[in-house]
Amino acid sequence: KKRKAEEDPGGDAGGVEQPDLDSADVLKLLEPLDRGAMHYILQISCLQHPAVLEEVRRYVDRDPAHRKLFVRGLGWDTTAETLKGVFSQSGEVDEAVIIRDKATQKSRGFGFVSFKHMDGALRALKEPSKRIDGRMTACQFASTSSSSTPCSSITPSINPPPPRPFIEDVSTRKIYVGSVPVGTSADKVLAIFSQFGEIAEGPLGFDRSTGASKGFALIIYRTSEGARKALLDPFKTIDGHQVHCKLAAEG
Repeated sequence: KKRKAEEDPGGDAGGVEQPDLDSADVLKLLEPLDRGAMHYILQISCLQHPAVLEEVRRYVDRDPAHRKLFVRGLGWDTTAETLKGVFSQSGEVDEAVIIRDKATQKSRGFGFVSFKHMDGALRALKEPSKRIDGRMTACQFASTSSSSTPCSSITPSINPPPPRPFIEDVSTRKIYVGSVPVGTSADKVLAIFSQFGEIAEGPLGFDRSTGASKGFALIIYRTSEGARKALLDPFKTIDGHQVHCKLAAEG
């Protein structure tokens, strides 16, 4: 059975024949589609029909795991207000929390950010490394279990998801910098060593309260290639002083 679609006020849909289907018929129509095809059709529908996109957002936002990020590498003095301010640039934040030691109430160096919508979390993850209070931090979805992995059921792709990238052992990416001048700032060290590759964490070795150097620095690169390039010349000059670099594992 078929019925003629009601004419659109603009005349675009006039005369178009549409199948007369109920919800059960639609479900049967969808049964032959594999997961990739379903994702592709849903992606197109979301882009062309705001109502569909809003329904998808409403559905995925019901699970907090789809909206919650884990943030590590925070400074001792970073507050929840600062954390919220940084991530609010990506979307509306419901809550930002700094995890503190129960006995001392000092920050443990990490926290959580919960967005109102999952798309805010996705925007934040486009740049997972963020500078907060002078330190490079890293963020990721707080939940990585298979039952709550974000996008596991809405990834807009007709191809299977790529395998997880291989993460090299930290011992091949972590370098030690000795004889760092006391007056040298963490930003100065970061500027010099970031020339060789993306830095995942650091520089460590600076007093969290005063920012003063402890006489050394630890830097963890995103890949071992960054560390290798930094060590091609193990001697570098910082603020007029010569420092020596090597893989941290060697020490």
